[in-house]
Amino acid sequence: MVHEPVFYDCEASTLGGVPIEVGWAFMDSDGLVVSTACLVRPPRQWQIEARWDPAAEALRRTAIADLAECDSAAKPPC
Repeated sequence: MVHEPVFYDCEASTLGGVPIEVGWAFMDSDGLVVSTACLVRPPRQWQIEARWDPAAEALRRTAIADLAECDSAAKPPC
């Protein structure tokens, strides 16, 4: 059975910044919410260091170094 996603969420490096994390959730056949999130590895041309907000980093607990090391593997849900 295919489950339609019901919720998407994108985190950004700062307001007006670039996407750094994408999450989604859906309800399974038992009515339970299933969710996951993946970090986004930014390409060099995004120049993410210039668009990085340390206060936002502290809030979401994702460091700029985490993005450089991500391999598209799912990040554990918060």
